[in-house]
Amino acid sequence: TIPPIVQTQEDESKEAKQTLTETFYLNLTSDRIDQSQNILKAKLIITENGYRLLKDSYIEIVERKSFPQTTYYTLRKKLENQQVFVKCPFEGVYQLNQDIDFNSSSAAAAIVKNRSVNGPKEWKTSSGMTLDEWENK
Repeated sequence: TIPPIVQTQEDESKEAKQTLTETFYLNLTSDRIDQSQNILKAKLIITENGYRLLKDSYIEIVERKSFPQTTYYTLRKKLENQQVFVKCPFEGVYQLNQDIDFNSSSAAAAIVKNRSVNGPKEWKTSSGMTLDEWENK
Protein backbone atom coordinates (compact mmCIF):
# COMPACT_ATOMS: atom_id res chain seq x y z
CA THR A 1 0.00 0.00 0.00
CA ILE A 2 1.05 3.58 -0.58
CA PRO A 3 1.46 5.59 2.59
CA PRO A 4 -0.74 8.69 2.83
CA ILE A 5 0.89 11.97 1.89
CA VAL A 6 1.66 13.84 5.07
CA GLN A 7 1.92 17.58 4.94
CA THR A 8 4.27 19.13 7.46
CA GLN A 9 3.90 22.61 8.93
CA GLU A 10 6.91 23.61 6.85
CA ASP A 11 5.09 22.47 3.70
CA GLU A 12 1.94 24.33 4.75
CA SER A 13 4.02 27.43 5.43
CA LYS A 14 5.61 27.21 1.96
CA GLU A 15 2.16 26.83 0.40
CA ALA A 16 0.83 29.80 2.36
CA LYS A 17 3.74 31.93 1.17
CA GLN A 18 3.18 30.80 -2.41
CA THR A 19 -0.47 31.89 -2.27
CA LEU A 20 0.71 35.29 -1.09
CA THR A 21 2.97 35.79 -4.11
CA GLU A 22 0.33 36.50 -6.78
CA THR A 23 1.21 39.78 -8.46
CA PHE A 24 -1.48 42.38 -9.02
CA TYR A 25 -1.24 45.21 -11.53
CA LEU A 26 -2.71 48.69 -11.67
CA ASN A 27 -2.73 50.47 -15.03
CA LEU A 28 -1.78 54.11 -15.08
CA THR A 29 -3.60 56.65 -17.26
CA SER A 30 -3.98 55.29 -20.79
CA ASP A 31 -1.55 57.82 -22.30
CA ARG A 32 1.26 56.63 -19.99
CA ILE A 33 2.93 54.15 -22.35
CA ASP A 34 6.35 52.65 -22.96
CA GLN A 35 8.21 52.48 -26.27
CA SER A 36 6.23 49.33 -27.21
CA GLN A 37 2.92 51.15 -26.61
CA ASN A 38 2.16 49.15 -23.43
CA ILE A 39 0.34 51.03 -20.67
CA LEU A 40 2.65 51.57 -17.70
CA LYS A 41 1.67 49.74 -14.51
CA ALA A 42 2.31 49.51 -10.82
CA LYS A 43 2.82 46.09 -9.20
CA LEU A 44 1.53 44.87 -5.84
CA ILE A 45 1.76 41.67 -3.84
CA ILE A 46 -0.06 40.54 -0.72
CA THR A 47 2.13 40.00 2.33
CA GLU A 48 1.43 38.49 5.73
CA ASN A 49 0.92 42.02 7.09
CA GLY A 50 -0.88 43.73 4.22
CA TYR A 51 0.18 44.82 0.75
CA ARG A 52 3.54 45.63 -0.81
CA LEU A 53 3.88 48.10 -3.67
CA LEU A 54 6.89 46.82 -5.57
CA LYS A 55 10.06 48.64 -6.51
CA ASP A 56 10.10 49.87 -10.13
CA SER A 57 6.33 50.38 -10.16
CA TYR A 58 5.27 53.44 -12.11
CA ILE A 59 3.66 56.32 -10.22
CA GLU A 60 1.53 59.14 -11.67
CA ILE A 61 3.07 62.61 -11.24
CA VAL A 62 -0.04 64.71 -11.90
CA GLU A 63 -2.25 65.15 -8.87
CA ARG A 64 -6.02 65.14 -9.30
CA LYS A 65 -7.77 68.26 -7.99
CA SER A 66 -9.82 66.28 -5.47
CA PHE A 67 -6.84 64.38 -4.04
CA PRO A 68 -5.84 66.94 -1.34
CA GLN A 69 -9.17 66.28 0.40
CA THR A 70 -8.50 62.54 0.73
CA THR A 71 -6.96 60.62 3.61
CA TYR A 72 -4.03 59.43 1.48
CA TYR A 73 -2.85 62.86 0.35
CA THR A 74 -0.61 63.39 3.40
CA LEU A 75 0.95 59.96 2.92
CA ARG A 76 1.66 60.69 -0.75
CA LYS A 77 3.37 64.00 0.16
CA LYS A 78 5.40 62.25 2.87
CA LEU A 79 6.62 59.65 0.36
CA GLU A 80 7.47 62.39 -2.14
CA ASN A 81 9.53 64.15 0.55
CA GLN A 82 11.31 60.89 1.38
CA GLN A 83 12.33 60.73 -2.28
CA VAL A 84 11.06 57.19 -2.90
CA PHE A 85 9.88 58.34 -6.34
CA VAL A 86 12.54 58.92 -8.98
CA LYS A 87 12.40 60.34 -12.48
CA CYS A 88 12.10 57.84 -15.27
CA PRO A 89 12.30 58.07 -19.05
CA PHE A 90 8.51 58.13 -19.54
CA GLU A 91 6.53 61.36 -19.48
CA GLY A 92 4.19 62.07 -16.58
CA VAL A 93 5.40 59.31 -14.28
CA TYR A 94 7.89 58.54 -11.57
CA GLN A 95 9.29 55.16 -10.74
CA LEU A 96 9.37 53.70 -7.23
CA ASN A 97 12.93 53.12 -5.99
CA GLN A 98 12.02 50.70 -3.17
CA ASP A 99 9.24 48.40 -1.99
CA ILE A 100 6.66 50.10 0.24
CA ASP A 101 4.28 48.25 2.58
CA PHE A 102 0.68 49.36 3.09
CA ASN A 103 -2.19 48.24 5.32
CA SER A 104 -4.65 48.89 2.51
CA SER A 105 -4.68 48.13 -1.20
CA SER A 106 -6.62 51.37 -1.71
CA ALA A 107 -3.84 53.34 -0.03
CA ALA A 108 -1.27 51.79 -2.37
CA ALA A 109 -3.49 52.50 -5.38
CA ALA A 110 -4.07 56.12 -4.29
CA ILE A 111 -0.31 56.66 -4.02
CA VAL A 112 0.13 55.24 -7.54
CA LYS A 113 -2.73 57.13 -9.19
CA ASN A 114 -2.40 60.37 -7.17
CA ARG A 115 -6.16 60.25 -6.55
CA SER A 116 -8.74 58.19 -4.65
CA VAL A 117 -9.00 54.61 -5.89
CA ASN A 118 -10.97 51.51 -4.90
CA GLY A 119 -7.96 49.21 -4.54
CA PRO A 120 -9.80 45.86 -4.30
CA LYS A 121 -11.59 46.60 -7.59
CA GLU A 122 -8.68 48.23 -9.47
CA TRP A 123 -5.72 45.92 -8.70
CA LYS A 124 -5.88 42.93 -11.06
CA THR A 125 -3.92 39.78 -11.81
CA SER A 126 -2.42 39.35 -15.27
CA SER A 127 -5.53 37.29 -16.15
CA GLY A 128 -7.88 40.12 -15.09
CA MET A 129 -9.09 38.82 -11.71
CA THR A 130 -9.58 41.68 -9.27
CA LEU A 131 -7.87 41.68 -5.89
CA ASP A 132 -11.33 41.54 -4.30
CA GLU A 133 -12.24 38.42 -6.29
CA TRP A 134 -8.86 36.81 -5.53
CA GLU A 135 -9.07 37.47 -1.77
CA ASN A 136 -12.62 36.12 -1.59
CA LYS A 137 -12.19 32.98 -3.70
